[in-house]
Amino acid sequence: MICRAYIPVLDPYTVYVDPIVSLFIALIICFSTVPLFIRCLKLLLQSVPAHIDINEVTKELKKLESVKELHEFHVWSLLSSQKVIGTVHLITSANTISSQQEVLEKAKSLFHQYGIHSFSIQLETDIEECRKICSEECIEEQCCSPFDT
Repeated sequence: MICRAYIPVLDPYTVYVDPIVSLFIALIICFSTVPLFIRCLKLLLQSVPAHIDINEVTKELKKLESVKELHEFHVWSLLSSQKVIGTVHLITSANTISSQQEVLEKAKSLFHQYGIHSFSIQLETDIEECRKICSEECIEEQCCSPFDT
């Protein structure tokens, strides 16, 4: 139908022009929607934003004073990388409130450096430090039992 409007001379080939133009339009639509679909899929799967290197952030968190280990470290984005959210559990040897507060402040600063502005940091005491702090009564009441595994 399209070819009849502008190519009356090529009458035997007009049968092929319409499907070719239709395929061309379909390819344009597919190639323009695939990147959008991938971005939406990454958003729904809560993947790490492309501008954040999770391994680098992990290394920097482990370098913090008093931090021995970390786990449950997750970073994801909402609204197409406009808001980045993170959570982490830090195992620390800090056993006073002031030293724990210092670890929290350093971790907050590190998260801000990497563009993670909404986060949750949970401090956990190292098992050896926990055993030093806990009394026999506390251990019997299973206050420290999660660390025994």
